[in-house]
Amino acid sequence: MIKNNKLCSYDVIIVGGSLSGLQMAVSLGSYGISVCVIDRSKIIDILNDEFDGRTCAIASASSNLLKHTGVWEKVEKYASPMLDIHIQDGDVVKGMSAYSMHYDNNLVNGEALGYIFENNTLRRCQYERLCELDNVDYIEDSQVLDYEINDDEVIVEINGKTISGKLLLACDGKFSKIREKEKFKTINWDYKQTAIVCTVDTKDNHNGVALELFFPGGPFGVLPMQGNKMSVIWSEQDKIAKQVLKMNNNDFKEHLKQRFGDWLGDISVTDNKVYSYPLTAHHTTGYIKHRLALVGDSAHSMHPIAGQGFNMGIRDIASLTECIVKAKKAGRDIGSIETLKHYEQYRYFDNASLVLICDGLVKLFSNDIGIIRTLRVAGMGILNKIIPAKKFFMQHARGMVGTNIPSLLKKYTDL
Repeated sequence: MIKNNKLCSYDVIIVGGSLSGLQMAVSLGSYGISVCVIDRSKIIDILNDEFDGRTCAIASASSNLLKHTGVWEKVEKYASPMLDIHIQDGDVVKGMSAYSMHYDNNLVNGEALGYIFENNTLRRCQYERLCELDNVDYIEDSQVLDYEINDDEVIVEINGKTISGKLLLACDGKFSKIREKEKFKTINWDYKQTAIVCTVDTKDNHNGVALELFFPGGPFGVLPMQGNKMSVIWSEQDKIAKQVLKMNNNDFKEHLKQRFGDWLGDISVTDNKVYSYPLTAHHTTGYIKHRLALVGDSAHSMHPIAGQGFNMGIRDIASLTECIVKAKKAGRDIGSIETLKHYEQYRYFDNASLVLICDGLVKLFSNDIGIIRTLRVAGMGILNKIIPAKKFFMQHARGMVGTNIPSLLKKYTDL
């Protein structure tokens, strides 16, 4: 039993101050909901966080949420628009297939297909926006020691102090302790792949072009960054990745060039810094309980093959924000199952479907079985010529297709 010596009471308490946690707080705070964010990080670490190789691709629809909540005006100057995407199948030894898929932004009225940000830059801009909101508090360098969910409130203990709220949101990431404590059932995938991540400087400008190359060991993604820089996400089988990561700088560069090619002239690894992350995925079989909801990576994660991981979290945030704000305006309990079930209904099928689709794509493209490779290459070549189908897939990647699209993801919101 937690002693009820509460310091403050809020509408919503958010555990976790990563990209999803901060955006959740900013979104709710921008629409009048009082929020407290509990974060392990120190503010100084957010403001001075060094780049760790991680970037996020923000779909066009997702950028609308940033615009509606005051983040975009702070982060726009750091955005790198994706104007074209080239998708191709290949092999380091056999070479690239003659067939490919080309997403050209001229097919969507010249608008950007998405935007690339460094994770640490976006997080810093989210925090700057949070500081402008009087109804949002941020508790740094803290962790939840315990919490109780009662009929009418949630009581959270932080470093010997307690706060209360009507709703607890778990934004504490892929290895969520709240999800574990609440015993949500979770399905996990281990791809036996490692993401080798780095930034490269190129001789020629990329002009907003992104690449997705499919090799037997895993997809090789190249995303445009500001200036003559590109972010590389190289998925490789674990045993090979270990060998690659042990290479000296020159050998690593040569292996990288075999995949990158010479389409932008000579390349060099920025500051010779290379990072690596294990590639896994998971999906929780439920998102809500009384006065509790899982958001973003605490509920789901996926292989980076489609670059949709953070966009899934953005759609969670937009949907949950609308459910909470509308319930508050109508005088309903924002932490009730009745309110939260709409969030779960809107997001569960979409998230589960995308996780499974990406799992299927990894299995389809991360192999060199002759007949499968022939069929997938032919499929890309055919689909590239069917303009209406290609437009549909482009709009889907931009987040513009689907049912129950939250108004916060649209150009104009009625919230």
